[in-house]
Amino acid sequence: MLAAGRGGFSPHRMLLAGMALSTAFTMLLMMLQASGDPRMAQILTWISGSDI
Repeated sequence: MLAAGRGGFSPHRMLLAGMALSTAFTMLLMMLQASGDPRMAQILTWISGSDI
């Protein structure tokens, strides 16, 4: 709905939006890792899809 405004669903816009979201979430995970939070190991296990 947001992209339907001024330019529609251009492939370039969708690609850039996906790259921006990926970069933002990667930055968030890196900041969490750098914080030294002891729960980070559990979060990384959950993100990787492993439960072992």
